[in-house]
Amino acid sequence: MGGARLPRRIRAGIPAFIVCLTAAMASTALAQSSDSRAVTIIGGDAYSQRCVAEVGAGLHGDNTLTACTRALRNPRLAEESEIILMINRGIVLLRRGENAAALAQFDEVLEEDDEHAEAHLNRAAALVQMQQYGAAIAEITQALSLGGAEPHKAYFNRAAAREALGDLRGAYEDYRTALEIQPDWGPANAELARFETGDRLLERFHDEHDRTYGFSAPAEPVEVVSLRLTSVGRIAKPPARRLEAGACPAPKERTACSSAAITAEHLLSSVQRPVTRTLKPGSMPGLQQGATAADIFGGGGQQAASR
Repeated sequence: MGGARLPRRIRAGIPAFIVCLTAAMASTALAQSSDSRAVTIIGGDAYSQRCVAEVGAGLHGDNTLTACTRALRNPRLAEESEIILMINRGIVLLRRGENAAALAQFDEVLEEDDEHAEAHLNRAAALVQMQQYGAAIAEITQALSLGGAEPHKAYFNRAAAREALGDLRGAYEDYRTALEIQPDWGPANAELARFETGDRLLERFHDEHDRTYGFSAPAEPVEVVSLRLTSVGRIAKPPARRLEAGACPAPKERTACSSAAITAEHLLSSVQRPVTRTLKPGSMPGLQQGATAADIFGGGGQQAASR
């Protein structure tokens, strides 16, 4: 499961990507500690600089992962700097599709600081990609309550999880909130465009009504009389039953039997044979000498009956 990537939206109602919160550090930042020997200038550490710069640039190759890993081996790294580097390393793993490893990395951060909003948010992104949507929603809600640097990304990711669970109204509201926080943000705009198709259809209806009849009434409700909707998707192919020769079930339950398994008894039992009766002279009441087919069959016959 750790190597699975979230598919682009083709058939599923899930956003094409999950946004990560990059925990970048300024090159002049100081990681302070009560022990003067533990003071580390992040800008002076080559691996830390490289990790932060490459993650900020969206890179996630082997070299970026190595830089972040080696940066964390610095024995003089202060706790705050260590947390930031762990989050960046987790983001690299998340971008690489190594979701289980990313989740474990964010768990390490929360063991040191369980109120770190960015760690909760990025942990939720990993959960979404692992299709654990309920847990992801809880993580994002907690991240929002703690206050993060980029809340629009939190709302966007929660919308993705809600949509995957079928909560379309909740997803729509979260996408709208993300766009209100970050106006003209491309990802949220793209997702809202799918939800607002109905509104645009209504606008086109009023425009066409005005063009055809010379007036329109946008304030009036519109009743959809006929609407055709086609949905295309994949369904699992049901497994075929495999039966051994001689183990064929009753005809109505038979699905795939070999010819060797079909016995005469099965064949005969599936044929509805007419019931015949042998009548002796004088045994049919009401039958008179010289009776016709019409007398016997109620007028529907064309041939004379013979006894």
